[in-house]
Amino acid sequence: MDTIAPLDLLPLEIGHQKVFDDYYRNFPGFYSCEYSFRTLYLWNDSYPVKWKIHSSRLLIYHAGTDFIMFPPGKPFTVQEFLKISDLFASRGYSGNYSFVPKKYVEDNPELKNHFYIKHNSGNADYVYSAEKLMTLSGRLSKKKNLIAQFERKNPAYLCRPLNSSELLYASGLSLEWENGNSRPLHPLSMETKAIRRAIEYFSELNLETLGIFSENKFEAYSIFSFFCNETYLVHFEKSNPEQKGAFQTINRETAKYLRSKCRFINREQDLGIPGLRKAKQSYHPDFMISTYMLIRKK
Repeated sequence: MDTIAPLDLLPLEIGHQKVFDDYYRNFPGFYSCEYSFRTLYLWNDSYPVKWKIHSSRLLIYHAGTDFIMFPPGKPFTVQEFLKISDLFASRGYSGNYSFVPKKYVEDNPELKNHFYIKHNSGNADYVYSAEKLMTLSGRLSKKKNLIAQFERKNPAYLCRPLNSSELLYASGLSLEWENGNSRPLHPLSMETKAIRRAIEYFSELNLETLGIFSENKFEAYSIFSFFCNETYLVHFEKSNPEQKGAFQTINRETAKYLRSKCRFINREQDLGIPGLRKAKQSYHPDFMISTYMLIRKK
């Protein structure tokens, strides 16, 4: 697989952040959370990626799965799309794509002549109005009942940004949450690595956070960052599993904090896990970012 070297793909490093941010600023859109530099960098130890600018396009390659992420930016033809696939395939790689937008697949039916097309249902992003998550009106009013239970039990709770030393509480609460969860979203070591990296590079990655304290006990937190196109991305969000309503409270507090900063909140994917899917659907997303995997026909 090292034969890809002639393409000069670069291992992802913290110093590359500005290239990605500038690219999305120049080509705004509703991208999957997987395109966020912060997401890519936080999980890079477990899911390594490489990248390059090729013919003015940002190419991101997932080394572990041997997929090219759909190149963001200006529209391009199927022939250009195939050319990139051929370029990778000629170096011994699959030439397969991931995170191909639903619209691109629908607008280009000829893709089926060259690829097997598979809906990436577990990797669809849930995107919500920040206003709706803050007010919890209409169909979301039942969430207020759980928040009210938390508030009755914790009448003097405090929600505020965490300082640098308090960020370590997030790592501890995540371990507690994972140990009490029968089916963690990722292997524990991967989650731990990603959160530790978030803490280590918190300032450099322009991450933001909120934490909930009650009687000096740490009950919940969220870590998030600006992505693009009036959207913030929630990277991590955990709560004390013994505190009923704590999750709904940090969810609402995060939306309240972000309401003046953005229009939408991307709360990432359900990974095909039924319980997580039910929880995300219960907040009634404003829209989903659906994507496909394209497997090259030989």
